[in-house]
Amino acid sequence: MSEQYELTILRFAHAFATGAGTETYLTDVDSALLQENSWKIIRCYLTYDKEEREATFERIGKGLLVKVPLLCIRRKEEGSSRRSGQKKYISFFKNIVRDHILYNGVLYNIFFHKITKTISPRDVGVVAINAGDTVKKIIENDNIDLVVMHYIGGTDSAEIIHEVRRRGVPYVVVNHYSNDRFDHLSMREQSKYAAGIAGVSNILVPRRLQGEFVNLADGIDTEFFQRPSPSETEQRFPSPLVFLPARITESKGQADLIQAVASLKANGIRVSLAFAGRIDSPSYFQELKKLIREHSLEDQVHFLGELDKITMKKYYALSSVLGFPTYHHEGLPRILLEAQAMEVPPISYAIGGTPHGLVDKETGFLVKLGDVKEFTRKLQELITDDKKRQEMGRKGRAFIEKYFSLQALASRHKEFYLMAINKTAGKARRAAYPATCRS
Repeated sequence: MSEQYELTILRFAHAFATGAGTETYLTDVDSALLQENSWKIIRCYLTYDKEEREATFERIGKGLLVKVPLLCIRRKEEGSSRRSGQKKYISFFKNIVRDHILYNGVLYNIFFHKITKTISPRDVGVVAINAGDTVKKIIENDNIDLVVMHYIGGTDSAEIIHEVRRRGVPYVVVNHYSNDRFDHLSMREQSKYAAGIAGVSNILVPRRLQGEFVNLADGIDTEFFQRPSPSETEQRFPSPLVFLPARITESKGQADLIQAVASLKANGIRVSLAFAGRIDSPSYFQELKKLIREHSLEDQVHFLGELDKITMKKYYALSSVLGFPTYHHEGLPRILLEAQAMEVPPISYAIGGTPHGLVDKETGFLVKLGDVKEFTRKLQELITDDKKRQEMGRKGRAFIEKYFSLQALASRHKEFYLMAINKTAGKARRAAYPATCRS
């Protein structure tokens, strides 16, 4: 593995070796970039397996993908935003204190920069153990041109950024969640010295970042995700299928979808419901099973576990609707894109970047956060109106083909990386010039 590569990129994300969401996003980006570029990409991924220690190597196109495991532990389960409305006024005043007092230009430089640096990062969900030490060894062994932080705000990302800055390696931040997260104090501090700031949608970008923010909107393989002919689809469900491929955790809203299906059943409309995804919250999983028993839905609700890409496509093809009542501060959920590419109209709560991922009332429906009754009405509308559902499906496919191709995604990333590297190199050159030579 002594080949020379044009660039060596190091990635850190709160992502596992397999899965949906961020995992698939990174797999697609790396594959598309390496097919066309002689790069080496080192991707750190999370694992619970203490025996999983060795890096793996995979040649893709002109480049090399190296996957490095990081042992992780669970700090606490991720909560939902169900009660966020009750905290609206508290949040308003917190924002004033943060933006106009703590980060007031003069006051911050004189007083508050020392205080904000001592604020402990928030560890929600999982945290990588000894992330800083692992990255330190990688940098010592490889000539890293750029570090791409796909997650910041935790103690593990703080360790990595500390090591990266100590060694003068530029880093960029790519946020995969709602852009208002950039206002969290720990994220604000950890992104302060980044050579570039990006996200997966252009919604809710803080005003202070709008001049430098880059939209790296997701892209999918539209040749793979396309609806097969009816003869190729084996029908497995006795009633219309509502599909939700997402992690089993409270913030993804599976409970609301079960409530909606129960309401449809009470109205004499029978549907099947399939959940696919990793169980991130065992306690929530048990709550869902209890809710299913209470509504006597055992024969209508199915848990499929984690699905590979081919099986996921098969279930999209079997589905009538994608149900996504998420409370999570989403970036740009790729399941919205995949479903529409498969001509399956989605219904989603409007939160974070979800409005960027569909055209309301044309390719799917957006529903006010937490409005289960309206979600149920929209679900009933699509289940019972074949013509409308099929028309939305055709429009959804055209929407995805136009704006979210995989090739466009790779091009956006490459341009963003080179901009950050050149920007950092330019600063280094200017710093080396005598003051009298600077323009």
